[in-house]
Amino acid sequence: MKETIQLTKEESIKYIEVFDHNPISKWYKNNVCLIGGAAHAALPTSGQGACQAIEDAWHFSSMLEKSKTTESVFSEFQKIRFEKTTTITMSGRDFAKSLFNEDLTFCEQRNENAKITDYKTASQNIAKLWSKNLPK
Repeated sequence: MKETIQLTKEESIKYIEVFDHNPISKWYKNNVCLIGGAAHAALPTSGQGACQAIEDAWHFSSMLEKSKTTESVFSEFQKIRFEKTTTITMSGRDFAKSLFNEDLTFCEQRNENAKITDYKTASQNIAKLWSKNLPK
């Protein structure tokens, strides 16, 4: 990777910072409720930013149709979404730390672990997480 960067013209390299944020304990106040990245920003390494925002919108609108008060919708919405979105955010953060880590010992161990990973089980577990609280 360093070789690629060294061979690339400096004016062609674009530095872009990306950020996530730690899970926040309350997504709503008064008549305002955060959804999507405002409530649970995830790094691009999670691959789930837009997906979770769309899922938020689906849950939120479904709950609004059935509820009597916005406070109850906001509270229930966060209860349903918090664990899943937190897991996705923190997993994306851990993956980014692993992916961009430059410590040789760490990278060697990561690569060895990748060789023995049961990818079928890993992908089933990811699918289980991503489908949590979705209609069957």
